Amino acid sequence: MKELAGRTAVVTGGASGIGRAMARRFAGAGMNVVVADVDIAQLDDVEAELRGLRGEVVGVRTDVAQEDDLFALAALAQRRFGPVHVLCNNAGIGGPYGLLSEVPRGDWERILGVNLWGVIHGLRAFVPPMLAHGEEGHIVNTVSASGLKPGPFVAPYAATKHALFGLTVALYHEMAIEGGRIGVTALCPGPVDTNAWKSIYDVSPNGSDGGANVARALAAGISADAVAELVEAAIRTRQLYVFTHEDWLDQVFGEHVTTILDQRNPAPLLSYGAGHTVSPA
Repeated sequence: MKELAGRTAVVTGGASGIGRAMARRFAGAGMNVVVADVDIAQLDDVEAELRGLRGEVVGVRTDVAQEDDLFALAALAQRRFGPVHVLCNNAGIGGPYGLLSEVPRGDWERILGVNLWGVIHGLRAFVPPMLAHGEEGHIVNTVSASGLKPGPFVAPYAATKHALFGLTVALYHEMAIEGGRIGVTALCPGPVDTNAWKSIYDVSPNGSDGGANVARALAAGISADAVAELVEAAIRTRQLYVFTHEDWLDQVFGEHVTTILDQRNPAPLLSYGAGHTVSPA
């Protein structure tokens, strides 16, 4: 998609963090933007902030874990602005931390409902009309670095993002078969200075200092606005893979992929993330 002005974008999880930055970027480019989020107060705030930019912005209270909410969102966007051209399945939650066998079922269901089913609901609600209107479009799924190299104590989060990575690549090929008018991007952020990342790194399974974890994690972080800039470029150039930290490709993912290709076990992550350490068994 070379031209964004006058087109319509829908951003879930759009009232804060990366989603809010994407909404701001799209509105500044002259797009009409539908911002979906569960936080009504934040929706009011983002509408006020973005009012006056080139594009029109409307906030819609949406729980992505509820299928009916996504179909209602698609219908509202169509009524308000006409065809949807850009869909950003960005809503997501982090945590909980701990041994996967000890994570309560309710926590598993909650994170699967938002991070994975939320995207599935979004695709089922928006892709058929995007294909039907016949115009250029683009879908951005916010995956995660954890979707490519999972670590210990974050199994629920890693499971959803790993599944989402595979789903996004499959979607890319399906959209090509369906005529190639709709591009697809797997957005794979590393540390980004948002409340979501702060909540992830503010918890530790061994009780280490959460504040120090946040500081160390975000020292490698970039701004949400910088991520939104990468997303806009990916939409314009139809780029599938977007990494916010390209230096990780060799340092982190390269070693991980090599162990798979060599069919050897990776070294155990006895020190993980920002201060998350365990003792060898």
